[in-house]
Amino acid sequence: MVAIFSGCSWHAMERKHPPDLNETEMTEQIEIQTTRQRSTIKLRFDRGEDRWRHCLVLASGDSEFGIMSSVEGTPEQNFPPSAPLQDASRHRLEQGEAVLCVGMAGQSHWSAAFSVEHEGPAESIKSDLACLQKTTTPGAHLGSTYQLNLPCRVQSFNERCLEIRLENQNTFVVEALSGNDFQTVFELNDRTFRVMPSQVSTSPVIATRWGFMVTNKCETSPDDISDLEQR
Repeated sequence: MVAIFSGCSWHAMERKHPPDLNETEMTEQIEIQTTRQRSTIKLRFDRGEDRWRHCLVLASGDSEFGIMSSVEGTPEQNFPPSAPLQDASRHRLEQGEAVLCVGMAGQSHWSAAFSVEHEGPAESIKSDLACLQKTTTPGAHLGSTYQLNLPCRVQSFNERCLEIRLENQNTFVVEALSGNDFQTVFELNDRTFRVMPSQVSTSPVIATRWGFMVTNKCETSPDDISDLEQR
């Protein structure tokens, strides 16, 4: 498989600076993390039967709590609820750690880059995905689907931003990514969170893209997360 993000910055960076870390063959789990003073956001990938699923995790000390988990499809689905990430590898690039993924379903190819981003004192995890369709299928679902875990509570929501509050007052902000050639929108139905492109490419050579950024807006102590684990 060939990654289809040829115009993305991480892809260009990888060609110029070959990563010194590449974990993909024998491991059953991959993760990247962004650390604040007392707490860490982890994006953890676990290998399933035919694809990698991932989960956003809040960690502090030895305690962890899953915030939201990807909803995966089956081999029979040409357009599963989330990108079918069949190959994943962790890389250490010049700007930080990243997990790069590719996959295929039906006649379409998916590509994804999940990376740690540093903007001033804040740190975030960025998700940038794309799908290249060989043929356009009316009504086909493109995007990423997540299940919000209890006791996460939706503090506020619109089609560009989701704010999640935990019972320990820890707050996560999920923001839609957009660029010159793509726009991302959100949809929330009960605890099912969907990230979707607002427009789908009809060209067999131009990929449809979507993405989002997750930022932790509040500190958390190990005792706070232990309390959440017990609920």
